[in-house]
Order: sequence, then structure tokens, then C-alpha cells
Amino acid sequence: MVSCPNYLFETIAWVAIAGMTRSLAAVLFLVVATAQMYLWALKKHRQYQREFPEYPKTRKAIFPFVVAALISMEQIEQAVRCALDPESTPDVKAQATQYCEQVKKSPDGWQVCLQLFTKVPERGSETRLFALQAIEAMIADAGTRGDASGAAAKLDTARKILLEFVST
Repeated sequence: MVSCPNYLFETIAWVAIAGMTRSLAAVLFLVVATAQMYLWALKKHRQYQREFPEYPKTRKAIFPFVVAALISMEQIEQAVRCALDPESTPDVKAQATQYCEQVKKSPDGWQVCLQLFTKVPERGSETRLFALQAIEAMIADAGTRGDASGAAAKLDTARKILLEFVST
């Protein structure tokens, strides 16, 4: 059913801990840790798909019966807030920063950030700045890889959406 059941069961354990303690810190850790484990699982899942041609097409990375795109605008926004919050503990800041970097490096992160940047009503300025940084990372990456990774299509999509956004 899933490529990384260890991450699934760790997430379930953290849900239980957050539910039992009803602590904001536990909930924040749950969100950041789950997002990070999802990115790791997705990377491993894609590696399995490349390595084993017969790998089951219906298998998910971490969450059974869930669509693959789980990077959400809310998770990004919360991670940016945690990373910039002077009252966040150093561990939470480090995890939030690591998650933000993973979003920038993920193949689909720029799309979520593009939606986040153009969303009405506008998100916080820090979150929108991060979204622009993620989009800029995709553009820089597209420039170094050329068309091998679908760079032209990515750049065209981003250009169209941003032009439509600034035109309205």
C-alpha cells in the first residue's frame, strides 16, 4: 500500500501524542515532521519507481489512498511562521527551515508556492516572499537543466499565471 510504512506509523504516533498532550508544540512538531517525512518518502518512492520497473503503480509514498500532492499552502505558511518566529525553539526553527528548503527543492513545491503567492486574499508578506524564493529557485534550476526536466513548460506555466496575476 505504501513505500515508507515507517513514516506512516511515525506520523500516526505523533498524531496520538499531539492528541493526548493537546500541546501546541506537539501539533507544530506533528505538522513539520509529517511534512518532512512526506518529502523523504516521496523521494524514496520515486527512487523505487525508477529502480524497479515493475513497482506497483497504485502504491503511495506514505499515506494510503491519498493523492500524491500533499504539500499544502497551510503547511508552508506555518513553517515560514515557525522559522521566523523569535519565540520558536531552535529545534522547531531548524525543522521549519529544513522543510522550507525541501519545498524549494521538491519538483512540485514551486507550483504550490505559485498558488500561494497569487491566492486571494493575500497571505502574509513573509509567506509570499518565501513563495517567490521557491519560484525563483525553480527558474534558476530550469535554466541549468534545460528542457530535459520539462523546464520550458514550467517556465511558461509560471509566466502565464504571474502575468495574469499582475494584470488583475
